[in-house]
Amino acid sequence: MYSQENLPANVRLTQQILGFAYTSPVFGVLTSPFGLREITTDNSEKFHYGVDLGVDLGTVNDCFADGTVTVVGESSELGRYLTVQHAGGIVTLYGHCSRILASAGQTVRLGDPIAEAGQTGNATGPHLHFEIHLNTTYLDPIYYVKLT
Repeated sequence: MYSQENLPANVRLTQQILGFAYTSPVFGVLTSPFGLREITTDNSEKFHYGVDLGVDLGTVNDCFADGTVTVVGESSELGRYLTVQHAGGIVTLYGHCSRILASAGQTVRLGDPIAEAGQTGNATGPHLHFEIHLNTTYLDPIYYVKLT
């Protein structure tokens, strides 16, 4: 259970009204929720700023809402990833992709295929790591995705 003492300052656990149409980027199994989680490799705890949705390798990741692709990159943690800027200061991040289908600067629409799920970066199986940011605040994506 979280309290103001142990919740990071840049996190909101309550659902926010976004003010635009959106869709779940995939329909998957929740394999890791938003929040504090144990890191088994070094017996530490770390805040998980997104949700992990287990899906088959290559599952198409749909764009959450209309927007513009702002970053296409690769990191040791997230693997291949991209971010999309939406209305009202909302940014979504899609991580551990096997393939990116969109380019930085590209205008994308709700439901457009933008990536394929993978196991790149620090991942134990194929899934989508999905984050929602409101300006500099992380929102719990569980309110905006559909689970199988």
